Amino acid sequence: MQEMIESGLLIVVAVLSVILLLIGQRPSSGMTKKQKIMLGRILTATVLLLALQTLGSSVFDQLGAAGRWVRLALYLVDYLIIGYDIWP
Repeated sequence: MQEMIESGLLIVVAVLSVILLLIGQRPSSGMTKKQKIMLGRILTATVLLLALQTLGSSVFDQLGAAGRWVRLALYLVDYLIIGYDIWP
């Protein structure tokens, strides 16, 4: 049940990001380039999290001990996409 709620919320965030990006393409939108880039990063991170959620742990368990490291690396990539400008 919790996974369904998380997936649903990720889908909502992705859809809203796409809508805002489409609105931001209009010259009269008033969105800055930085805001558009941030929306793109939010969309990318959301899609990656949704893919990881959909794959589940069974896919990574098939890789054996390396599966944990691959999964960790993918989550770290996601964190880097969304938060690299926050790190000092």
